[in-house]
Amino acid sequence: MAVSDTLQTKNIGMNIVKLGNISGKHPKILQKCMQLGLTCITNKCTPVQTRLFFDRFIQRLDAGYNTFDIDRHKLVGPDRNCAEWLMKCGATIKFQGHDNHILEYNALPSSNFDKYKIEEIDMTDSTVMLKGFPHLHNCKHVKKIVIHNCKYLCDSCIAYLPELKSTLEHLQISSCRYITSEGLIPITDLVNLKKLIINDLPHLEEKHKKPLLDLFKDALPKCDTELFKQ
Repeated sequence: MAVSDTLQTKNIGMNIVKLGNISGKHPKILQKCMQLGLTCITNKCTPVQTRLFFDRFIQRLDAGYNTFDIDRHKLVGPDRNCAEWLMKCGATIKFQGHDNHILEYNALPSSNFDKYKIEEIDMTDSTVMLKGFPHLHNCKHVKKIVIHNCKYLCDSCIAYLPELKSTLEHLQISSCRYITSEGLIPITDLVNLKKLIINDLPHLEEKHKKPLLDLFKDALPKCDTELFKQ
């Protein structure tokens, strides 16, 4: 009997996901899925069913990557801990005094963590989630953040940005489908912003655009705003 035939199956919320015949090719992935409690029925499946399985698998991994570990925070410091979170989620960062963004987790410095302070964050296409945003606490050198096409980003994530109000100068929020007009209001606390770019937010209602624009101009008179352009 093949390994795939011996696997136990479960029914989670009446949703059964068929994995298909991948156990021989990807035993580590399959083992991890079983540990996470994901349903596996290893027989023939449709492409849609396979995609559903891997979507759920990736979401579980992303949730794990976003978990804030207070012990790690104390051990390596806020900037290093934040950098690890961002890199695991597919974001990139630039440290103060460096010219280029770090694109891969393994390229992070291996020692002297306290000497490396995050200056720029690019979350484009990353899997950052709400539970990861406490990592921003005590990062005191961040000047620029780009938040673009983040599929898990929600209004409550934006509420964490005032943690950086003493240093943040450039902010872009674009192509994030779950951000609403209400979620943008905490931006008014970012008193040192010099550049604000907000566009392509599907859930931002047309009737709220002018009041928001007026609100930002009043709260951030020194900020160059570029809002609601497609």
